[in-house]
Amino acid sequence: MHNKNHCLYSENHLWCRHRDSNRAIIGISDHAQQRVGKIHQVELPTAGSSVSRGKPFGTIISGGVVIELVSPVDGHIINANNYLGYNPGPVKSDPYGEGWMLHVQLEAAEQLCELMGSEQYTQYIAEPDSIAVEQVFA
Repeated sequence: MHNKNHCLYSENHLWCRHRDSNRAIIGISDHAQQRVGKIHQVELPTAGSSVSRGKPFGTIISGGVVIELVSPVDGHIINANNYLGYNPGPVKSDPYGEGWMLHVQLEAAEQLCELMGSEQYTQYIAEPDSIAVEQVFA
């Protein structure tokens, strides 16, 4: 399992791990996957398409509920973890490793500065007035 402390987090409970140059990996946080419950299906876009910060890029289906995945950054998809479409299990068992969702070529790496660090995210999810996973994924 990868270290979740090396990730940056959005208010929509997605993590982003900066890679070399202007590349990043995106996935759902451990906190969110625990709150969502059993994941039946993951739908992701294909490589070559784009993501826009604050806009949905895919969905998780959990117990008949469709949950939109909202991108924390702008960029072009280099690779999508299409395996999750056949077996969403890694999103639950290893959300920071095999459960990754997208590899993205960032349009604006400075957007990463607007995301929360691990400690800040831990405080965020502990605050009673923070946006709950249930509200984000309603």
